[in-house]
Amino acid sequence: MRALNQTAAEIFKKLIDIPPDEGGHKHKTYDFHNYWPECGGGTMAVHVEIIGHIKSYPVWSVAHYYKQNGDLMADPEMTFAVINSDKIVPLSFSQANMAIYEESIFEDESGDLKQLRELQHDHTSFANGWLRNIKEQQHL
Repeated sequence: MRALNQTAAEIFKKLIDIPPDEGGHKHKTYDFHNYWPECGGGTMAVHVEIIGHIKSYPVWSVAHYYKQNGDLMADPEMTFAVINSDKIVPLSFSQANMAIYEESIFEDESGDLKQLRELQHDHTSFANGWLRNIKEQQHL
């Protein structure tokens, strides 16, 4: 499994460094333009939340969303497993407006982890750049 590079992992750790809400759920929206409207539009908010586990590892969703005909559309959404503080692994990529959903690491019916190696490398490469963009856009 290919993990995020050090720069992207540090950005990811900042995104998920959030306290749980009253129900114990961890989620947050980062929206720089809501705080600084004079900066104009063009940057979508980033939504981060823990959505479950794969094996014993927490799985986080990171996504940009927009509304289309009243529905929230991911543009894109990625999921990540936090293996340890130094190993954060992309699991999936989706983009609603293009009907793309790709899992590169998943549990099979017997509960074993399976990897589509080339796709997982593609997801990791994309995530490394995307997280740097998020850092710049949201002024983290």
